Order: sequence, then C-alpha cells, then structure tokens
Amino acid sequence: MGLILNPSTEKLFISASDYFKEVLNGIKQAKESLLFEVYIFDIDSLGLEFLSEIESAHKRGVKIHFLVDGVGSRSSLNYLIKWSEKTQVPFKIYHPYSLLTFWRANTSLNKRNHRKLILIDRKFVYLGSFNISQIHYSWNDVGAFVRVNSFESYQIERAFLRAWLPLFKKIFNKDYSLKKIHPLSRIVFNDSLRSRFRLSQYLLKKIKRAKERIIITTPYFIPLPSIIQALKRASRRGVDVVLILPQKSDHFFFKYLSRTLYASLIKRGIKIFEYRKSILHAKSFFVDDKLIIGSLNWNHRSFLHDLEVTIELSDSQVISSFQSEFERIKNASHLILKSDIKKENLFSKLYGKILYWFRHWL
Repeated sequence: MGLILNPSTEKLFISASDYFKEVLNGIKQAKESLLFEVYIFDIDSLGLEFLSEIESAHKRGVKIHFLVDGVGSRSSLNYLIKWSEKTQVPFKIYHPYSLLTFWRANTSLNKRNHRKLILIDRKFVYLGSFNISQIHYSWNDVGAFVRVNSFESYQIERAFLRAWLPLFKKIFNKDYSLKKIHPLSRIVFNDSLRSRFRLSQYLLKKIKRAKERIIITTPYFIPLPSIIQALKRASRRGVDVVLILPQKSDHFFFKYLSRTLYASLIKRGIKIFEYRKSILHAKSFFVDDKLIIGSLNWNHRSFLHDLEVTIELSDSQVISSFQSEFERIKNASHLILKSDIKKENLFSKLYGKILYWFRHWL
C-alpha cells in the first residue's frame, strides 16, 4: 500500500532510498495529473526508473508536465528531448543553456529553477533537497511528503505554470501575484520580485520570533546581511543558534567562502558544526517547534536569482524525527572553535574574501 493512502498529512525523509521509493510509488498511483520539476535529472538507473514510471502514467491517461533546469540537467537534455519525442510526454527545459545566454546573463544564465517538487493529483506533494540522481544515495539530504489543501495546490500550480509558460507570468502577473502568505498555506515560493522579498521577510520573522532554538542545515551558507544580523541578535537574546554546514562540499570553494563569516558568528555565541561523514546537502530550518525544508539554500543565489520553494512542517512525528536526525549529524560533526579559525592559513582566508566579491553568483 502506497504512502498516499496513509492517513498522515506529513512525513519526513532522511533516507534517499526511502524517498525515491515513495515518490515512484506515488507516481504509480497517480490518476489525474502529475507536475514534475527538478533541478538535476541524471540519466542513470534511478533516472531511467523515473522515466519509465512517468511514461507508464502518461499511457494510462495521467496529464503530465515534466520540467528540468537547463543548466542543472544539461548533461541529460539530449536524451530527455529524444525520450519526450518518442513517448509524447510533455517536456520542457527551463532557461536552456547556450552561448547566447552569456549575452543575457541577467535574465537567463544566472536565473535557474532550483526547485525539486512533484505534485500528484493536486493533492499530494513531494519536495526537499533530493534531485533525481543516484549521487544522493551517498549524501545527507532531507525530503517531505505532504497532503496539500486546495489553496496550496493552487499555489503550486501557479508557480509551476510561471516557470513552464514564460508568457503566463507576463499576461497573468496581476491576477496571480499573491500579496501575502495565505493563512492556510505552509508553502512559500519566490518566483517574483515581491515573493522574493516576502520569502526573506518570512524567514526573518521566524528568526526574530524564536524563543529557544534555531537550527540551520545547509550545504552553502552565505546569506543576506539582514539574515546574518538577525541570527546574531537571536543568539544575543539567549536563543540557542546552531549551524550545521558541510566539511566536504560538492562545490569545494564554498567551504572557504562560508568560513569568512565564522569568526563574527562564533563571537556572537552561534555554534557552528561541520559535518564530516559525507556531503551534507540537506536544507532545513528548525525554529522552536516548526521545521521548514525545501530547495532553499542559505546563499545569495537562492534569495536573489533561483526559483525555490519551502514548506513548513509541524507534525509531532516529523519534529521528533528531525530532532533525532539533528543529534545524529551533530555527533558526526566537528564543533568549530576560535582556535580553529586562527589556525587557517593566509591563502585560505584570502581566497574566501575574493570569493565573497562574487557571492551574488554563488
């Protein structure tokens, strides 16, 4: 029996095998519609399994929209285009990468669809930090299954269509521009200038209202200055602020970039751990008794350029699962001390400061 028949409205995944198994099972049970968008879609055994299930759903009459990013999935695009032509599954590429994009850097090259989101039958959504790639079996990630209400489903479809149809944004921008987060919604997108501001304000408000604990896990930490200041103020008023960042990264330079912030954060009482066991790719934000996960990295790209999505979870079992996972990764991490910062060589510090000048692209 599949997860979508489970009475629970929220479920947390910290295992890639469990997450992919449940998503594939959900696609098998799809009856009406499937919206599928992902940043990286690799043509490996996992990707081929997903393509097989998507094709099967298409054959039984499920209305499908399949979207991948033009840079994140660039190595798979030729295969996916041929597969779409053969199967007739509706498929599109978000901002296809080409030499021309270098001449349109502000409108195309630097604006990516970083979301990982799958909506089934307008009722069930899977999202988090998992791309469709076997590499995630060896990484530390987080994902969620959520039964969405009608307004949340509308939000997801609206955001998806704005990425799927460029003209949709221009023609219907006024009708579909939500001025504030609906009280019935747990989901936040950032697919317009207004919604980007709203997302940063949403996170800032959570930090400012925190009373006991803030936990952030992210593979790339170089947030907006306003968020850095809010975290410092939270620590100053007695909130236990903990950052868990990767010691090993899929982008090696980010370690040096993030460390340019360590000294000032530690000085304000913020605890910084570096996860040692594997690549930490999980994107989570825990405040008191609420957990926010999604595709959002705590870097300038996510806040200023990329399309992202977050969802707030509050189910007691989900919170308990996250707290257990937090203790596990903390125990597999190294607490950064002032002495560790002093030991860094001059080259590492200089390299990090140079990278900081390019933070809007990283």
